[in-house]
Amino acid sequence: MFHKSKFFKKTARAVVMLVVSGNALMAQIFQTPLPNSTTLTTVIGPNSDAATVVFSGNASSACVPNTSAGVPFTVSVTGTGFTALTYQWSVSGGVSLVSSSGNTATAKPVFVANKEYAPGVLSVKWQAVKDTTVTVPIPCGTGTTTYTYQLTKKGSASVNLYQKFTTSSLIKIVGPTCVSPNEEVTFSIKPVVSSANGPNDKYKWNYISTTGNTLPGDPVEYTSPDYSSTTVKLKSAALTYPFSLKANIGICNQAATDEKVLVFGQKMAKPVAAIATYPKASTCVPLSASTVSLSVTGVDNTNIAYSWTTDIPNATPVGGVWNVANLTLNIGGGTGNIYLTAKPKTTVFCSSNNQPLYDTIKITRAMTGATISGPSCVKVGQTYTYSLRITGKRYSGPTLGIWTVPTGMTIVGANNDSTLTVNIASVVNNGTVTAKFATAGTCTSTATLTGITTSPYVTAIGGLACVNPNTTSNYTATLATNTTATSYAWSFTGGLSSSSTTITAGVSVPTGFTSGTITVTPNKTGCPASDAFFITVKANPVMTKPVASQTCLNSNMADTVSFTAASGYDVYSWNTPAGWVVQSGAGSQVITYITNGSTDSVRVTGTITGCGASISKGVFVPTSGVGIALTLQKVNQGAQDLLIANYMTGVNYTWIKDGVDIPNSNNSVLTVNVINGPTHTYTFRAQSPSLGCSSTSASSVSSIYSNARMASDEDINTTEAASLNVSPNPTNTEFTMSLAGMAGADVRIIEQATGKEVKRFTASSNVINVPTATWAAGVYVVTATSGTNRLVKSVVISH
Repeated sequence: MFHKSKFFKKTARAVVMLVVSGNALMAQIFQTPLPNSTTLTTVIGPNSDAATVVFSGNASSACVPNTSAGVPFTVSVTGTGFTALTYQWSVSGGVSLVSSSGNTATAKPVFVANKEYAPGVLSVKWQAVKDTTVTVPIPCGTGTTTYTYQLTKKGSASVNLYQKFTTSSLIKIVGPTCVSPNEEVTFSIKPVVSSANGPNDKYKWNYISTTGNTLPGDPVEYTSPDYSSTTVKLKSAALTYPFSLKANIGICNQAATDEKVLVFGQKMAKPVAAIATYPKASTCVPLSASTVSLSVTGVDNTNIAYSWTTDIPNATPVGGVWNVANLTLNIGGGTGNIYLTAKPKTTVFCSSNNQPLYDTIKITRAMTGATISGPSCVKVGQTYTYSLRITGKRYSGPTLGIWTVPTGMTIVGANNDSTLTVNIASVVNNGTVTAKFATAGTCTSTATLTGITTSPYVTAIGGLACVNPNTTSNYTATLATNTTATSYAWSFTGGLSSSSTTITAGVSVPTGFTSGTITVTPNKTGCPASDAFFITVKANPVMTKPVASQTCLNSNMADTVSFTAASGYDVYSWNTPAGWVVQSGAGSQVITYITNGSTDSVRVTGTITGCGASISKGVFVPTSGVGIALTLQKVNQGAQDLLIANYMTGVNYTWIKDGVDIPNSNNSVLTVNVINGPTHTYTFRAQSPSLGCSSTSASSVSSIYSNARMASDEDINTTEAASLNVSPNPTNTEFTMSLAGMAGADVRIIEQATGKEVKRFTASSNVINVPTATWAAGVYVVTATSGTNRLVKSVVISH
């Protein structure tokens, strides 16, 4: 049997845990379902929206009023059909629990700086107890019986709480209020309102224009994917200014009265102030200009208000009005700044933070009257200096990289000074030197020096290089390209002459001309002196007859003769007669031959470089008519010999002993003492005054004579007890005399061909060197006399 009083005081849970096998009554009891239609009604705050929470856990949302102070609100839970209910309250997110009692709880929003309110969740756990009576058949018997037991059920409920904003809330639409055409802009809500524990807050945006148009597709809701922000992008080109953008913010604020509105205008472009006729990049106003015309570009003048100000002393607007778009300003001679202010006149235009936009023009003065001083005519290869001058004084203000020069000039050294050094590298043809200089800031001025040219100079003289004497030839100067001359100065050497002052000179070539120079100097008025240019002119070769050093030669014996050709030739070519030997001067103007005693002629050809060779000219040198058939006889007369020469009328005779003339021996017969004397060699010379030449006998005789003096041989028969030697013989530059027993001898050296004494001295030693480099080639007789001793030697000089 059951003790029902005890048993039914157990809870349904306890009953479930007790199982009695085979007892049909108990099975019926525990299979009785619990009521599931019992509900709890949750009321959130006074005058708030109601939400119903069912035990199954399905949730609704509620809108909670909120301010930055966090006003509390009360929540209650009611239910029916239960004898007892217990409650356990909790919160999460942006809600805090103030107090709870039974089915009632007081909570308030949590204020977060710069975000106002974080949405949250309010939760309650509950437990319900209910007494239940059931009627069941009596087991093992008839009839029924009634049982009473107590049921217990647990559950929970929650509600998502969202802010209900007011128009004074800190929630704002963030984004630009000034947009430019075709600009892409971004708008967002700040602070963000969303919940991590429930449905997302939603935002609906609408565009409102003055014409009533809306953006295509509006109204449009945009949902923040990360619960932190909402952004909308608009193309301002599709808008009509001014326009408004409104937003319904959050799930509780969908009514039109709760929307946020942002009004937009078209962004005003920055105004650009300009001066007519002067680019803004260089607002350099000449000193001669007293007014400037100002204008505004880049903006809509209809909806923009302008005004001008300036710090230029005593500047006034023409007409007295400053607030116009286009202004004429009288600035006198001043410098300074002109300021432009621009502000929107209507809501169609706007500016950032509603501030005016500005532009400034800086007025500087371009210098006038600047000049460049320096030469306008220059000479190639020279260095010159140019100076920038202002009103007659050298400029000393600030500079830029100021100088530019024409072709032909090169800058030497610095290019940023008031003076410039240049080198004239080549011809300058009507060139210009420019100086660019700064007067203030970036304001620059320019000065020029034009018409710079180069002094003329000659590069060639055209005309014959070889001329015929006694003629006239034309010579023309060639000037360097791009140079001109006003006159020409010609000068000449070698007898050439002309009176020309033009570019072409008619030059007279005198008779007998051989070579000379033609020089020309071009001149130009106002230019430095030019360099002279010259050429050498030669006569076409016309050879004259060469001159022989003798008019006739010794017959039948070697002789020495020199030939001199006309001067002025570069190369001389001489013929060589048969049997004659060139002693010196081959290929030069003077040539010396050693003859073979035969008559011959000598010819010469002169060549001038570039002019060719002359016709060969010659001279015939005959042998003397005397002495050709000369004979010498020796007649023995005992102690004397008679030396007899072939007598010819009109001929002078001179006897020669050992190569030395015997004084006063002018007879055709010579008596010689031949007893006990050394051997001597005697010859004689026959000279014809009418022919102007002489011949020396080819034959000779020898005799031995005593020391006794003979009346007929008085001058030549001296006692000789000494010796004289000469070496080398022949010689060229010098020879050596060796003396023995001839102390203090008187030495004489005579040129045999002319009889001229070339040297005389007293021997200071037995060995004496005699230089001969300057003597003419030929035979020389050396005589040494000491007391009664007289020695004679011949020496041949050849070069």
